[in-house]
Order: sequence, then structure tokens, then C-alpha cells
Amino acid sequence: MLESPSHPSHKYETQVLKEEFVSAMPGRRGVGSTSPPLKTICASDPNHYSPLPTTSLSSNLAHSIIPQRPPGAPTGGDVISVLPSELLCLIFESYLEPSSSIVGDNGIPSEIDAIHKTGPYGFFSISREYLITPVPLTHVCRSWRHAAIGHRNLWSSVALAFTNGRNLQGDDDEEGGDKYADAFEDFELFVRGKINLLSSFLHRALDGPLSISFSASVTTQTSCSSFNRDFGLVHEALALICRYSRTWRNLRIELGQGWGVETFLASLVRSPGVIEGGFVSLESLHLELAVSDEEKGRRRRFATPGPSFQAHRMAARVRLMHLSLTVKDVYRVLLRRSPHLTDLTLDDTFFTCVEGLEYDACTSYQSRCPWDDPPHELVQWTQLTNLSIHCDSISGRKVLAICSRTPKLETLTIRSVGSNRSSDRHHYPSSISLSRLRSLDITFLSGPEPLFAALVLGPLLATVEVNMYALQTQRHLRRSGPQRRYLLKEILGPLDRMLEAGPSSSRRKVELRCSVDRSFIDLDGTELDATTSAFTASVDEQWMEENGLNALVTCGGRRVVEVFG
Repeated sequence: MLESPSHPSHKYETQVLKEEFVSAMPGRRGVGSTSPPLKTICASDPNHYSPLPTTSLSSNLAHSIIPQRPPGAPTGGDVISVLPSELLCLIFESYLEPSSSIVGDNGIPSEIDAIHKTGPYGFFSISREYLITPVPLTHVCRSWRHAAIGHRNLWSSVALAFTNGRNLQGDDDEEGGDKYADAFEDFELFVRGKINLLSSFLHRALDGPLSISFSASVTTQTSCSSFNRDFGLVHEALALICRYSRTWRNLRIELGQGWGVETFLASLVRSPGVIEGGFVSLESLHLELAVSDEEKGRRRRFATPGPSFQAHRMAARVRLMHLSLTVKDVYRVLLRRSPHLTDLTLDDTFFTCVEGLEYDACTSYQSRCPWDDPPHELVQWTQLTNLSIHCDSISGRKVLAICSRTPKLETLTIRSVGSNRSSDRHHYPSSISLSRLRSLDITFLSGPEPLFAALVLGPLLATVEVNMYALQTQRHLRRSGPQRRYLLKEILGPLDRMLEAGPSSSRRKVELRCSVDRSFIDLDGTELDATTSAFTASVDEQWMEENGLNALVTCGGRRVVEVFG
């Protein structure tokens, strides 16, 4: 927030720009401000520029810290108007940055709870983490509006989410109807307003690099009377986003229904990025694409075995295969045309649909990009510097195979490393060097030894975070035996050896956090620091030294080794 100096004079008043829809203002309709109030930008009394009325002592202090207006200098109301537009735009950019004063105890800005703080239909902001927009800056005065609209950096970041917040309707329109019919018009009004804002942002960003985050979770059934309207709204937003595909720098798309993925692909293959030679500015890509339409009512309708049930079951399998290949086409179109992509996020859908499925698995599917030759390797692993893998469970062997192809990695985040198949035990590489790695963040659902034993980290390593929530074995997963319990030394040993193998000079500056679930380890009490809490207890440093965990002890940065649960 920008705040003016405080003067305890009755003549000095401040003005507050309250958050309100622009539709309430004369001459403007359909666009709403989503930002918190912009307080006290300028004084309402332009001629009041005198210092505080004080005694001689306080007056001397005031003269020493408050610049005095020389004769002929602009008054308080003119100061803002005579600022160079470059300086004014820097102030605007500072207004859009999160302030440390509003960050909560958990380190998250207070406005982050997007869905619950902005209503049931989604949000619009410049960031998924900080709900604010530059729209209020254009409502102050003519000079501010001209400067703000002309500064494309203010409009180059957009975060937009749609969710209709409704359950699915009943089995039949006549019987169940739509329980939330009264909310239809409210949802459409909200989405229409945000699409108008999106259009304004993209137009004002001109040809500058864009950071776009779009999420749509519209749970309307295809049989519902409002489906065509909801489909049209999502299609309109995706088509507008794809129209600016040549200037994408950071792209994040989350689509909760299969028809949304099909809509995205249809807009994507017609976008300038495909027609005019690629997504040349794209550096970061994060996709979360559904392979289901979530038509629960239709599934219940054919719950009784019979000819109709069998036909529906076969149609559902074909539909699932079509959606899976649609996801593969989306990745294929984007990854093959992004020569400067360095930041990539992958999930279970990628490994299942893109790497684990071939087009000939479903002869009825018609690819939307048939002119593309099947690539030998879809992801250009060698150019990636930041990689995030978010899976329910990915084998350690698979992680190491990826690491062996990404020598330039600087940050690696993995959720979650699970148990390997018994056939994988002899396929681990002996050594994989990640000499440029700066940050390592891994969550384990199985033993860390095979993965950590093969990783060789370099001198640039700065942060390591390891979370161990379970140590599953194949025997336990097959329910042929109980969950094995481990000694704490067995759990921390592989991490210690991995750090020990790296350069000692880098270990002295590494910030380390290691959290271990208490449920699968045996403790006798000597391992833990008695002064810490019962739920989360720190591991005793002397105990680590006595058990040879010297690399953990000598980490020179902030170090947290704890047992929780």
C-alpha cells in the first residue's frame, strides 16, 4: 500500500479508494476491481504542505527530516502530477508487490485464500498467491490512468479461475433438476466480467511476455440445460488466452473436465504459436489436465448389468482413451514448439497418457496434429533447469532415469517417490551427477537409499528438504506382511552419505530440513531433544555425532532434523 505522510491537522484528510465494481460507476459496466483498497494515495487538501505544528524542539526535528517547499515549488496536489511517468510506474509496480506487513504467521499473504475470500465462482488477480490487480490505479485521475494503461508490465501477469460451485444435477431433469438453478445467472455474470478483464489485460500488455494462470472446474453435466452456456464461457476464455500464445512466457493451465481439455486443444492448434512458428517466448509450463468428464449421474443410470450397461461400459472405455490421447496431443503441440522451455511441471497424467500410451491403442482417435512426426523424445530434457514432478507415487528408478537426462538442473522437486517393482532393483545407475543443482526437495513413500546412493551433488547446492511420510515395501503394498519399522539411523543414513559425498565447502552453507514420520520408526528416546514439543521433536545433535551422521551435523546453514506425528 502507498500511504501519505501523517499530519495531525484537522485540515489534513486522507482519501480511500474503496473496492467496488466499476459497473457502479457512470459510463463503465461489466468490469470489477478485485484488489484490496488503495489507501491514502494523495492528500485531499492540495494546498496543505506545511510541516507539523510543533514546539521549537519538535519544529527543529520536523525541519531536519521533512523537505520544505521552496518558493515556486509545486504544491502537494501537484507533486504526483509532475512525477516522471517512469518513476510513477515504478511506484505502481511496488504497489502490486506483496508487502511483508500483510504476510501471516505461516508465511502466506492474508489474501491468498482465493476461492473463499472472493466468492464461490473463482477469482481474478495478477498472481495465484496474491490477490490484487492494477485496475484501481486507473481510477484515480487522468494522468494515473494514462501512465498505468501505457505501462505493459502492470498487465502482463494474469491469474484467473472459474468454478461454478455446484453439485451435479439428479439423474433426470424432471426428477432432480438443478439444485442451484438460482445461481446460474450469478455465475455467468461473474465469468463474463472476468473475461472482459482478461481481454483488457491482454490488450494492454501489448507484445510483452505474459505470465498466465488459468483454472476451470465446471461440474455441469453435458445433459444439463446450462452445459452449453458453461462450455461457451470456458471456450471463450481459452480462445482468448491462445490468441496471445506467441508472447507466453509462463503458462499454467488446470482443467478439471475432459471436455475442457478438448476445448483447449482445439484453440491451441489454431493459435499463432502453431501457425506462425512456435511458442518462442515460453519458458515455464505447468499443466493439470483431467481425463474424465465426471458424469456420475450417467454412470448411476446404467448401474444394473445388462445390454445397456455393457454398451455404456464400452463407450466409457473409448471415451477415456480419447481423452488420454487428447492430453498427449496437448503436450505434443506445446513441447515440440517451445525451444526455450526451461521450467517444467509433470504429473501422473503426463506419465500415463504421454509416455505410456501410443496412438495406435485407439484406432478411432483422430490426432489434432497429424502433421507432426512422432518425436524420438517429446521432452527436451537437456535444456531443463527447473523440474517439478507431482505424482501419487513415482519409482526411484524412474526419477534417476530422468535425472540422468537433465544435466543442467538447478532445482528439483519430487512428490512423491514410491516403492519400486521387484524387477527394478538391479536397474539403478551407479552415479548421476547434478553439478548445477541448487535446491533439492523430495517427499518419500519408500526407502531413500537407492535414490540418494546414486545422486552426486555439486558445489552450488544451497537448500535440501526431505520429507519421509512412509517407507512402503512391495510386500506391505501387497498386504502380505506388516509395515516394517526402522531405526532412525537407517532412515537418516542415506541422506548423510549423499551430503558427505558432495564438496565439503558447499555443505557448510547448505540449509537442511528433514522431517520423518514417527509411525514407521522405533525410538528409545535418546535420539530426540527433550526440550522440543511432543508432536514435532528435533533430533539430538549429540546423538547424530555419536552415530556417525557427521554430514548432517556439519551443515552450516539453517538445519532442522525432526520427527513428527
